[in-house]
Amino acid sequence: MKFHQLAIGHRFRYQDTEYTKSSPLLATEKHGGERRMIPRSASVENLESCTASYNDAISSPALAALDFLYQQAMQSLDDLTPRPDATQLMLAKQKLARAREAALQKLPSAGSS
Repeated sequence: MKFHQLAIGHRFRYQDTEYTKSSPLLATEKHGGERRMIPRSASVENLESCTASYNDAISSPALAALDFLYQQAMQSLDDLTPRPDATQLMLAKQKLARAREAALQKLPSAGSS
């Protein structure tokens, strides 16, 4: 399966290392907690036995709104004219992914009141 097909929060193996997908572009290493950018097209091994997605686990209007905003912002970056250089675009997307991850951490987890 490809990295972009994994739901956020799913565990996977990439290049003999276990990770958890933390955003559409980033994953957190199981041992050490180091974050790494994984190409969307990278082949990964899904380690989750269930098919429920992270979004199902934390179904809330706030999460839906955050995901919508994030996807619109990413699309806006891709649609910029004139096109920024590749490094600037990558840095902007990484910064946006980190901001999304920080916002996700502030959302109440499933089962919390």
